[in-house]
Amino acid sequence: MRTLPPYARAAVSSLVRTMPLPAWRQQRLASQIHTTFPPTEKNAICIAKMRLGYRMILDLRSVHTEWETYYTGDFDTSTIRSLSRLIKPGSTVLDVGANIGFWTVPLAQATKSTGALHAFEPFPSNYDRLRRNISLNGLDAIVKPHNLGLSDCAATLSLSLRDDFANGSSTGNAAIVIDAADDIYQTVPIQVRPLDELRTALGIGRIDFIKVDIEGHEDKFLSGAADSIAQFRPPIYIELNEPYY
Repeated sequence: MRTLPPYARAAVSSLVRTMPLPAWRQQRLASQIHTTFPPTEKNAICIAKMRLGYRMILDLRSVHTEWETYYTGDFDTSTIRSLSRLIKPGSTVLDVGANIGFWTVPLAQATKSTGALHAFEPFPSNYDRLRRNISLNGLDAIVKPHNLGLSDCAATLSLSLRDDFANGSSTGNAAIVIDAADDIYQTVPIQVRPLDELRTALGIGRIDFIKVDIEGHEDKFLSGAADSIAQFRPPIYIELNEPYY
């Protein structure tokens, strides 16, 4: 199997980013390079500088999420840039479904070191990488990571590890098990709690912005956070992925 040493892959990534190409062509080029020179287990973990200036530890074996980000430096760049304008210095932000921190880090930076961000990620491997990415960007004093999910009740649920994990990645996209169609995926147990029951214990005295991306469990989160939302009326950005419902 042909592969690239880390220094060569980093050089290729820098070249791809600087090419004056539309995003779709840049992504296609990245895919061709990645397919021709797939990573090995030994050199799959790397650090990428994002277009918004922060850095991320990524796993190039993550089928859909992380390898493309490595080559392009993009992950919801325009959306994050736009929504960051809603976050003022001193804001308290919730990142529900933080994954490895693609949104956590830039939203925390938007608080200008005077606010707080609570990041909720129930899958242990994603949570561990999230903590490393928080530290990598010097945000330990701002970000409070929580290794649990938010729902409408306190429970132990099964999380399905989706296609991102197909090539051996330890991190990636996961979703609460929906039905028998999820039987093709490995599952892990996770803990979930309602935000309304946790808020006081976690020291969340205000909520100024919420980002939610939990693959079909958004309605359960909203139900379990109804009192908090009614009290603080924060702007909420939700990604709805219809196939997960």
